[in-house]
Amino acid sequence: MATLASRGALASLLGALDRPGSLVILPHDNPDPDALASAAALKYMFASLARKEAQIALGGIVGRAENRAMLTYLNITLVPVGGRSPGRRRRSPSAASWGGPRTAPCSPT
Repeated sequence: MATLASRGALASLLGALDRPGSLVILPHDNPDPDALASAAALKYMFASLARKEAQIALGGIVGRAENRAMLTYLNITLVPVGGRSPGRRRRSPSAASWGGPRTAPCSPT
């Protein structure tokens, strides 16, 4: 059951979206299934509740085969950010020569 506070937050969000133009949903780079599903849910919510078109942008890659399959099965379309196409991977020379797993680089915290 939705509380009064959550209804107010949703109304506030929908009010903020009541502006001209489409929306861009930008999950984190190299998105995992949680990020992809959340972005797809937001896109659906914006379309159904706010009557707003939205695109899901992609920074990095969707590297794992099962994550790419998820995009296909759920009909999720990603728009690349930065001019790279979502299907192409660029390997760093150190990762290619190391021969270890190809994972997304982490920034130190």
